[in-house]
Amino acid sequence: MWGKEIRFGRDGRGGVRAVGPTTLQITLRRPASDFLRLLSLQFAAAAPVEYDQYLPDSPQLREHLISNGPYRVTTTMPGVGHVLRRNPVWRHETDPIRAQYLDGIEIDLRRTSPEAVQE
Repeated sequence: MWGKEIRFGRDGRGGVRAVGPTTLQITLRRPASDFLRLLSLQFAAAAPVEYDQYLPDSPQLREHLISNGPYRVTTTMPGVGHVLRRNPVWRHETDPIRAQYLDGIEIDLRRTSPEAVQE
């Protein structure tokens, strides 16, 4: 698997190559001063290989999200909200930066009035 290379561009000079289990080598066709910033955006984040069997942001993908943090998505209601519960396989000793203070988190995506937000 290592050494697999994907070339792009008309001249085939740009590309991505896996050089090891945790290292990608990216060759740009020309300088890009904002390249590191682009890599920090969510669309460039690594995703589990299991996600390849779903369309991006599809209901099927949302039903099979994989979490490596203290919480996992247990319920998703498009346009309404999400429910997160404690991730049973997460361990604080392997992730000392984050914590699991709450039993769960409910995220409401519906619009509310300014008065409701003040409450």
